[in-house]
Amino acid sequence: MKKKNFRIFTVIFGSVLLIVILANFGINYWLKNNLPNYIKNNTSYNVTYQKLEVDLFSGNIVAEGITINNKNPKETKKLGLQGSVESLKISRLGIYNAIFNKQISFKTATLTKPILNITLPQKKDKTSKNPIDITNLNISEGKISIFKNKQRKLLSLSNLNLKVSGLELSKENFNYNLPLGFDTYSITGQKLFFRPNDLYLILADHLNTNNGELKIDEFKLLPLMSFQQFAKYYPNKRNLFNLYSEELLIKDFKFKNKKIALQNLRITKPDLKIYTKNLKDKKPQKDFDYDVNLENLTFKNAKIEILKPNQTPLFLASELNFNINKIKINSETTKEKIPFQYGDFNIDGENLDYFSNSEHLHFTSAKANPKGIFLNSSAIKTTTNALSENNFDLTLKNLSLKIKSWNIKNSKLKMEIDDVLVNDLKGKIKIADAKSENATPLSFLEFPIKINKINLKNSDLEIISKEKPLALNGLNLNINQLELSQNKAQKLLLKSVNYDISAKNFTYKPNRFYKISANNISVSSGKGSLSNFEMLPLVSRAQFIKMIPEERDLYDLKAQNISFVGTWGFLNANRFLNLDQVTLNKVNANIFRSKIPKDDLSVKSLYSKMLRSVQIPIFITNLDVKNSVLIYEEDIPTSNGPGKLLFKPFNMNIKNINSAKMKGKPTDVAISIDAGLMGTSPLHVNWGFDVADSQDRFTISGTAKNLSAERINPFIEPYLRIKATGIIKQLSFNFNGNPAEISGNLKMQHDNLKIVILKKDSKEKNKFLSAIANLFIKSDSDKFPASVVVQQVKRDNTKSFFNLLWKGLQDGLAQTLIGINYKKKVDNVKTTVKSATEAVKNVKTDVKDVKEAVKNVKEAVKSEPDKKKEEPKKKESFFKRIFG
Repeated sequence: MKKKNFRIFTVIFGSVLLIVILANFGINYWLKNNLPNYIKNNTSYNVTYQKLEVDLFSGNIVAEGITINNKNPKETKKLGLQGSVESLKISRLGIYNAIFNKQISFKTATLTKPILNITLPQKKDKTSKNPIDITNLNISEGKISIFKNKQRKLLSLSNLNLKVSGLELSKENFNYNLPLGFDTYSITGQKLFFRPNDLYLILADHLNTNNGELKIDEFKLLPLMSFQQFAKYYPNKRNLFNLYSEELLIKDFKFKNKKIALQNLRITKPDLKIYTKNLKDKKPQKDFDYDVNLENLTFKNAKIEILKPNQTPLFLASELNFNINKIKINSETTKEKIPFQYGDFNIDGENLDYFSNSEHLHFTSAKANPKGIFLNSSAIKTTTNALSENNFDLTLKNLSLKIKSWNIKNSKLKMEIDDVLVNDLKGKIKIADAKSENATPLSFLEFPIKINKINLKNSDLEIISKEKPLALNGLNLNINQLELSQNKAQKLLLKSVNYDISAKNFTYKPNRFYKISANNISVSSGKGSLSNFEMLPLVSRAQFIKMIPEERDLYDLKAQNISFVGTWGFLNANRFLNLDQVTLNKVNANIFRSKIPKDDLSVKSLYSKMLRSVQIPIFITNLDVKNSVLIYEEDIPTSNGPGKLLFKPFNMNIKNINSAKMKGKPTDVAISIDAGLMGTSPLHVNWGFDVADSQDRFTISGTAKNLSAERINPFIEPYLRIKATGIIKQLSFNFNGNPAEISGNLKMQHDNLKIVILKKDSKEKNKFLSAIANLFIKSDSDKFPASVVVQQVKRDNTKSFFNLLWKGLQDGLAQTLIGINYKKKVDNVKTTVKSATEAVKNVKTDVKDVKEAVKNVKEAVKSEPDKKKEEPKKKESFFKRIFG
């Protein structure tokens, strides 16, 4: 460079530098003497200071002994400042903006011992701007109070030491509850006061930051009104909170534009109380005014109390530890029953209680995470006696629930469960007699719900439905691939791929008359069995007779073994029963009926119609009753003890038991019975009907052999006052019928059949009446007896099917023993017996006539064989002559 040019550059540079230096001194001189007046004239504040230094090059300002006050304390539209600052250091002040735009902006402000009261302005339009723009703020030994308009305190801190970077005041207006934001901070302070809204006040004794972690001692979140006031003034808010914590630890706290971000929040020994109320068909207001993202939340040794609207407990926890991460809280999440979203969680608590409107659940200890729930020493007990609510009184040793997936959306819980293990469940469940019309059972669940496996172990349960208790002891249950769904009527439906149930024993009381029990119950998805089945009366026969208004049977049933194979579904939408084989082994059945109560005059359906009336598809391919005993006993008011029919052994096979509702299955029922009548005489019966036949027609045939008449005396003697002697070599019948009548044929071969009529009040033989009766009975059959025809014997439809069968047998037996016109002959016998009885009463005067009558009868009988030989084709003529 030439010397001349260098000299010119040096002169120019030196001149500019001199001008800048002179300007700097000039501006410093001007600011020291004129800045307070300038601020006073161009802002809303009066400012004084003892010392001021300005560096024009850097924009740095140092001021000491500062005081600041509002020119107009009643001004509400601008930021209010009042107080003092021992020293203020400002870096990179925007001089141009300060002078020409009345906007104070700087990079960093450091305040030493500030004592400031800051009043936030009222809401302004969106075009108005804040008078201060600052990036970093440092405060030492400060005392700061921030007020909302109308002098309501928003925030205050004493002995404040603060370092904030990325500070951002509201750029448009001061509408936010806390009109600032920041990126990082470091703070110590005492006596925190923060009132974010009209609902809550936040207090803390001490704040301290160490390595980016803020520690808050004696933290309190206090409601500013009672729950009654909250319910009145905030009808669409759901929850009111009250929280005290011994210690809060907050790491990496950031706050900007109503967005709160935290890396970690740890609350030690919190005492949390939540008041809740129900919201019905109303869109809830926001319970929270910010968007919160919290990476990790930890509650340690928490005490939690959630109260219902009536101030009774909803949930209690005396000691609860939990950790939740990736928490999001905003205006949408607070509308849900769980007012936040989360990623993962881990809960561990002791002495937990939950109170619904009708139940109390207690857990001695509980653990939960997204993969499962684990409960120990639990109990559930119903707290009301409402007939429309199920009643529980249960204890549980432990429960393990492993979850494959779950989430909550629109207040509905959707889940798929891998495994449920329930151990030692004991107690009582009483099923509601009548469900409430307004009840919405399981309304918080989204169906269908899939459970891959359920395992219930070592449980004892009593289930009472309509005052009918069922007790299961030693219960074990395994269910695989269970699916729960609801129909349109909100009735719970269950569908399972396979399962098995076992129990040591069960008892069931279906009514006041019986107790049913069994041992070693085992049921799986394709088969089942039980042993020592019993259905025993709870009352004596005499008590039973007094308790029933109309005659009915009293049963005493036992079975050594019962087993079945097939498929069924009673809890599905389409219920059905389809069994391949049912076997009852060593059944001992006693059926007792007394004729003392009045007759039951209701119409009795035949078995085909009874089966057809079953509403669900039923089909049992084969049913066997083996090695069994059947006893039927009946008495009448005049009997001396009940009559008895004994079938021993008793074996029965039934094919195709059905309700005519299973497609593709036959509807014909075939019954085969083989028994020992009265314990000795072989009896075989074949019986059939078609369930689909609306006319309810049936066929029944049978054969009995070598029946000693004395064997049926236990049945006929007590109430007919008759004994029989002789033997029935063979009795066979073949009948068909319908609900109105029975017809067919009967054939009997017998020898020396006679009867003995007993006296009314003793077991002694009435010789006279016995002699008369035996005169009209055909005591011996032919070697090859002919069949008699039973024609259209009418049914009494108030009696059972077996009454109709007995009428058919009775008609055939009467024809065989007495003759075709047996009804007319019986009437004649009655007349003769009546005349003979009258003759006996007048024996003193008519003995001769009686003897003559008896002699005539004997001669007539004596001459009958000769007449038979002469007229073998007219056997009935003698009876016709005698009784004609």
